[in-house]
Amino acid sequence: MQGPKYLSELPKGRCFSPITVRVIRKWTHHDSSGQGVPLYVGMVLADAQGHAMYAEIADDLIGEKACLFDVGKVYVLKKFVVNNAKKSYRAVDRNLLINISQHTTVQVVPNPPSSIPEYIYRITPLPAIKPVRFVYNYTDTIGYLIKYKAAHTFVPKNKEKAKTLREIYIKDLSDNVMQVTLWGDQATGFNISDIYDREAGNLIVCLIVGCYPREDLMNNNKPCLSGSPACSCYLNPNIPEEPGPFKCAVTVVCITNTSSWWYMACRPCKKKADQQIDGSYSCPKCGGYNTAPRYLLHFIGKDDTSEASFLAYDDEAYQMIQKECEAVVNPLHKREGLPQQLQSIMNKTYILSVDLTDESCQTTKIREYQVKAVLERPSKRPSTHRTTAAYHDPQGPGSSTALIATPPSHSEVLQIEYPAQSTPVPASQTDHDAPKDDRSRSTTKHSVARRRLLREGSSPIKHTAGGDDEPENTQPSDTDTEDTTPLEPCPKKAKSDTQTDDATASQE
Repeated sequence: MQGPKYLSELPKGRCFSPITVRVIRKWTHHDSSGQGVPLYVGMVLADAQGHAMYAEIADDLIGEKACLFDVGKVYVLKKFVVNNAKKSYRAVDRNLLINISQHTTVQVVPNPPSSIPEYIYRITPLPAIKPVRFVYNYTDTIGYLIKYKAAHTFVPKNKEKAKTLREIYIKDLSDNVMQVTLWGDQATGFNISDIYDREAGNLIVCLIVGCYPREDLMNNNKPCLSGSPACSCYLNPNIPEEPGPFKCAVTVVCITNTSSWWYMACRPCKKKADQQIDGSYSCPKCGGYNTAPRYLLHFIGKDDTSEASFLAYDDEAYQMIQKECEAVVNPLHKREGLPQQLQSIMNKTYILSVDLTDESCQTTKIREYQVKAVLERPSKRPSTHRTTAAYHDPQGPGSSTALIATPPSHSEVLQIEYPAQSTPVPASQTDHDAPKDDRSRSTTKHSVARRRLLREGSSPIKHTAGGDDEPENTQPSDTDTEDTTPLEPCPKKAKSDTQTDDATASQE
């Protein structure tokens, strides 16, 4: 049975199969003070598939095994042990690690394959770096150097030996600045004299791996990075550029070239045409006069992280605007400002395929992305129409329902839901002794409470009771105004009350 060949295939336990790896990083870890005896030697190994794994040499084997490994060289390892990785302060985000044992054999590869990478990193953007209390994985980041300080030493409190440190400052393409503190050999070994030309002012890219995110107590507790024992700082690393274009979601903020968002171009050549004395246009390449206006949009776009400048030529701009440039622009009558068709793309989000322009790759003064394709346009949402709310005042059984439109000056109406009753409320003893105008008094209380909710002031509202129109009392009594008890539907009169009223009316 064939054994594993790559780091991703290693099972937990003893491994006797040979694997080919490159030593990416190597460091010696001391106790918490950093000044005692070494506890172990840590390494980051990488294989031809680009996978990485942390390896460790115990303190009792440092003298025998640590000298067999050099950074950058490729080795064939045999007879090692794979165990569970540490849960915190990990140089590689893997759940397994390699323990170099006394039986491990190490053989140098004279002509290593070029497929094994020289750097292993997991980039965290500068704005995403936040101080944490518990560090699971070390932080890796990248930027270009803008400032550095000289290395200096200090003696920590309650310590005997001095420590050496150096502060450097890096910046990303969005002008975010981060302070990084290097310690020990990384601080003293930091040197840019061989790669920096003061007259040319060339950029120095810094790839920094293996750091702790911290708070800068001297700078309003802003995030900063502090190098760990596993830290390494690579200056102008030879990292192969990822092939573009890139897919991103961009929200259009504004169009920057409000007066030059189009140009006259030759139809066959698609080159910019020159305007003649008589007002016509001719192509400088083919000499033809068959010209047409074409889009040339420069706009600012943003996503959840930052803003950037974008450039869209005619084909891509048409996919965003959905209207030909000839239908938007009139070359004979130029107008100031942007047409409505261009304003319609503001604050809309597009899924774009973009890549850096040629000028942006040559200098940092220009940072612009060219739109290669519009992958997805914003969906057209149906327009929402505002409807006039209505207040429904259910009265007691036997009375009619009043429907009052919402006043135009108020956008919200407090609606009260009354409990639905399938059967009439039985009459109580107090209903027999109530006067005949209880029905009108109850209606008046409902009207007063309704005016409070709708803020109608003293405008009279007519109600219908028993089929006859009765004018409402526009000046409610003090008891009506101060009554704040919940409103309830008026109960029906008992049958005995109705018969008594009919008898009294016949006698009269």
